[in-house]
Amino acid sequence: MWGMWFSIGLGAAAVLAAVAWAYRRPEARDPEWKAAFDDSEAAGRADGRKAWVAAVYALAVDDADPALRPAFAAQRLAALGVAGADALAHRVAELAGGDEDAWPLVQAIALWRLGVGRGWCPDAEAWRHIWPLARALQTRYSDFEHLAQDYLRGLKAAGRPAAEAAHVAQTVITLRAETWPRIRYEQPL
Repeated sequence: MWGMWFSIGLGAAAVLAAVAWAYRRPEARDPEWKAAFDDSEAAGRADGRKAWVAAVYALAVDDADPALRPAFAAQRLAALGVAGADALAHRVAELAGGDEDAWPLVQAIALWRLGVGRGWCPDAEAWRHIWPLARALQTRYSDFEHLAQDYLRGLKAAGRPAAEAAHVAQTVITLRAETWPRIRYEQPL
């Protein structure tokens, strides 16, 4: 009898683990995402500051650098109603305009990376704009967890859909387990 219950429990655990693994990174089936994720990881190992920034914009764009994902960047920018380089700069200026929440600053960083992916801005220029935003976030929060919780609060306050908040909460779980432990939060940016 115990053997049967043990087998059922073990089988259920295996099924749940397989479902959780597939749900954890559903975009991993996308070849563009996979290549960008691998390149992002390599860039992060080469420059810890970029890994820090990637650990932040992952809240908005699911880990892989959108600058390396042109199709994703085009789709995301179109969905956000950002139709060109001028609109991108205007939207980033709105988001980065002194708000004390993490949500708009993380969004601004993600938009710069999306702009690079779309070909609307050179990578070096995007990083020039990203570093002050990243430093502001690093100064305001004690760690990635604190930053992420404020990002979620700001996302909800901005009236974003509940499904987006649920997706970000799932992303936070993945980042907490896989990414944040490898990055020193207080490293110089």
